[in-house]
Amino acid sequence: PSSDRPGTFIVWDDARWEKTPREAAIERIRNLARSEGAGVIAVLSYPLAVVPPDFDLLATFDGSIVFDENYWLYRVNPRPLLEEQPL
Repeated sequence: PSSDRPGTFIVWDDARWEKTPREAAIERIRNLARSEGAGVIAVLSYPLAVVPPDFDLLATFDGSIVFDENYWLYRVNPRPLLEEQPL
């Protein structure tokens, strides 16, 4: 989500160094789920402090190939944007 592109592995280019605020990354993931019309899997290198209702924690992985790399897998369910109700 940080480089604003889906993928199955890290692309080692300058776009991956972009510092995207976590809220913006979460919104990018949500938009992808909405546009796909299906759940998507998000692999994050940090746990979400507050798990939104449309995110389901599937698994955590401690100590990847590099001992201090940890991952959290979330399934993000598509939710339609709420339409504003007139007052």
